[in-house]
Amino acid sequence: MVINLRRIAAAAGVVILLAVIYLIGVSFLQAGEEKKDAKTEVEAEQPLMEKKEPKVKYTRGFFAEYRMERERVRGEQVELLREMLNNPNVDEKSRAAAAAHLVQISEALEQEIKTEALIIARGFQDCVVIIQPQCTVVVVPVQTSSLPLDQEEELKKAVSHMAGCPPENVSVIVHHG
Repeated sequence: MVINLRRIAAAAGVVILLAVIYLIGVSFLQAGEEKKDAKTEVEAEQPLMEKKEPKVKYTRGFFAEYRMERERVRGEQVELLREMLNNPNVDEKSRAAAAAHLVQISEALEQEIKTEALIIARGFQDCVVIIQPQCTVVVVPVQTSSLPLDQEEELKKAVSHMAGCPPENVSVIVHHG
């Protein structure tokens, strides 16, 4: 039985990234509810003030928090790989693998940044792109219940072109914030 460590690592990476996205989303929902409760108490004390509804119904905080978390995790990965490269007790094969992984991380980061810029240029106010060897995940904010199918397909096609993967390997996740 042959175990493909790359597939296992890729799957574990995707699971971890999705768990981080979920946890960040949950923390923002909880923070939003706390702010909403505090705001309701203030509004009850000042009933004569006019209530203004914000024009944008989601916060950019989710996307900024995700990017910071992504940078933190990648920084830890890069630090570990550099330690492997600088460790004289590590064999040449492992050093070569560490060097290749460092290149892969930097290439993925560059692709993610370019792809995020493309998506924002196409009219989305923000987004997050996660490029993994087996799949690419795009998280975009929407104010409706879902993204129209034609817009999703167009987004998948543009992202697949930038990420260098087939459109069927691109997943689009909508974020209701």
